[in-house]
Amino acid sequence: LGIDGGSRRVPSGPVPQDPLLSGGRSILELVIGSRHKVLSRGKDGDRCHEWTIYVTLPEVQTSKSRIIDHVVYNLHPTTGQETYTKHYPNLELISLGWETLKVTCTIHW
Repeated sequence: LGIDGGSRRVPSGPVPQDPLLSGGRSILELVIGSRHKVLSRGKDGDRCHEWTIYVTLPEVQTSKSRIIDHVVYNLHPTTGQETYTKHYPNLELISLGWETLKVTCTIHW
């Protein structure tokens, strides 16, 4: 995901009230997205960006802690720290940057 904002939606079907208690298979909507805002311009004209990468299960937010254990975000090596692990309840990664970068995430159920 780039810092320009956006999300990817996985098509979903009917979701039971509590997918963990349904006994059968359930289809969940998983949203992985990003938000972005420009914070400032440096003396050299470069802009500093704050970006947020997030993972949500819109239809089962109250059960999210029991469904998603943690999310591992991997950033490009030039960012300094390459790997971030976020645990429930805060699965968002917020960081600063100066350019577009690719982020991959692994969701641990």
